[in-house]
Amino acid sequence: MDVFITIDTECTEERSTPFGVRPPIGYDVMMRGRFANQARGLGTDLLISELTRAGLPATFFLEALCAEYFGHDGLAVVVEQLLEAGQDIQLHLHPNFRRPAWRASGGEPLEDNIGAYPLEDQIRLLKDGISHLTHCGVPRERLCAFRAGNFGASNSTWNALAHADLCVSSSLNLAYRELDCLIVPDRPRIDVYQPVAGVWELPVSCFREAAGYRPLQLTAVTFAEMRHTLDRLERAGTSCATIVTHAFEFFIVDDERVPSGRPNRVNVGRLKRLLDYLSREHTRFNVRTVGWLGAQLKAGKFVVPARVFPIPSGSVRLRALRYAAQLVKRLEMRRRRKPNVGFRGSR
Repeated sequence: MDVFITIDTECTEERSTPFGVRPPIGYDVMMRGRFANQARGLGTDLLISELTRAGLPATFFLEALCAEYFGHDGLAVVVEQLLEAGQDIQLHLHPNFRRPAWRASGGEPLEDNIGAYPLEDQIRLLKDGISHLTHCGVPRERLCAFRAGNFGASNSTWNALAHADLCVSSSLNLAYRELDCLIVPDRPRIDVYQPVAGVWELPVSCFREAAGYRPLQLTAVTFAEMRHTLDRLERAGTSCATIVTHAFEFFIVDDERVPSGRPNRVNVGRLKRLLDYLSREHTRFNVRTVGWLGAQLKAGKFVVPARVFPIPSGSVRLRALRYAAQLVKRLEMRRRRKPNVGFRGSR
């Protein structure tokens, strides 16, 4: 089974807090996780280090519209860092990041789910995002895939991708179908499939829990639940499993003004265990990049399964253990070294 480690990498818009409006936070903190009180970055810096240690690749879905507010220089630094490390870069968009300081200016937010826009506007957003990434050094021929911010794509987004010469979408997340994900699949999907000519959907892997779904996201499930689900997907014959995380999931911001912060030890521990497991089980799990998948699909070298695989069920026992781990994480996040506004990154 091919496994895809995908990392949404983005800045953040301003936030309303009890202390006023906290301004948008840019590349150094939100992407690289660089803090005055830390010897190394805790975002992309840490991720690259851990991936290199494990000898594994990942796909960084890099948000590009933030360049219209924060400029291109900082984004180009992140691009160079990822390319030098041999990691895959693909396109990620939050349309509202074109106007991330709308509260301070007294304006209105832009619609942040790309699937809510008319087709022509979606095409324009995709092409603008591609232009920003190529301006920052990403070779155009390597760009073949897209993930919507908030997983907020719709069925029409597949047609927009075809117009923008992108062949892989990775926005279907069953756990977000009642939130922002506007994709309506023909049936619940967790394996790669082709919804329209020339475009394939690579869904985020999920498992059933109670009346809904839980995604294989590092901040949302324990390593034991990820291993449990990966094992069941592999035994069922699924061709692909897709794990999602964000660069900001691995640190806690204590004060964005300095800035100061610290590792999110629970999430960093999950990352290390996951990478070690995938490296150790390399005969069962082939860790690939979404860029590799796009090239294989376009060349007709990847066999897309005709079968629709059932969604595996989660473990009640592991779910209970997750609640305990999440409590530890919440307590750790509240233990700030300085009083600070409530911080929460974008999805």
